[in-house]
Amino acid sequence: MLTKKLEEIGLNEKEAKVYIAVLELGEGSASEIAKKSGVNRATTYFTLENLMKIGLVSASNEEKKQKFVPEDPSQLENIITKQQQELELKKKGLKDVVEELNSINSASIKKPIVKYYLGKEGIMRMAKSSFDFTKDETMWLAFSKDNLHKLLTEEENSKLAFKRTKDKTKLQALYCSKKYNIESNDDNIRIKIDEKKYPLPGDIAVYKDRVRLTSYNDQIGIIIENKDIADTLKSVFKLALEAAKNKNS
Repeated sequence: MLTKKLEEIGLNEKEAKVYIAVLELGEGSASEIAKKSGVNRATTYFTLENLMKIGLVSASNEEKKQKFVPEDPSQLENIITKQQQELELKKKGLKDVVEELNSINSASIKKPIVKYYLGKEGIMRMAKSSFDFTKDETMWLAFSKDNLHKLLTEEENSKLAFKRTKDKTKLQALYCSKKYNIESNDDNIRIKIDEKKYPLPGDIAVYKDRVRLTSYNDQIGIIIENKDIADTLKSVFKLALEAAKNKNS
């Protein structure tokens, strides 16, 4: 039904009926339009004013009697345009409200951000991204060199080492291995620990305000973004490294 279609566009029921009546008459007085539309006369006057405001009807005075004539139905596009403009304003208002609410939420509850990485490719991506945050910075690390080489190929390990070196990431690391002995230098401290006493089936890395956890066997990686958690683990690492240095000296 045409009235319903006009309602879907944005007119109300009475506006739709009055506009159709004006179109059918071509020109008419308020009383004629009221009779044609089936809307009472007082409401028809009010409705015609609304239709004039949105450009669907115009008025003329003939022999001191006001007549109403229809405008081209293409003017209905103006209703859609207005709705779109109002929607854009609402979207902008919503964005501002969301930002304010987020600031309140962040101020009251600082939730840690947790990201998950699955499979070897996910672990590689996680490891590479961690070096993006440690350019000229220190990373505290505990890992099994043997398990790392079981998971990744020589080429993949080389790519990670190149990325770390390129980004000038400094390491403070505890590691275990039956096959490898890793040398330390001024920027990179690597202390070997007894794998029988302190097995490392996964690895832990701490940098900036992040903690990176990896399970070699399950091929799962997790990054937790929280300053307090990261700072606590940094202190634990510093204590463990100091104890390991004293034991080896």
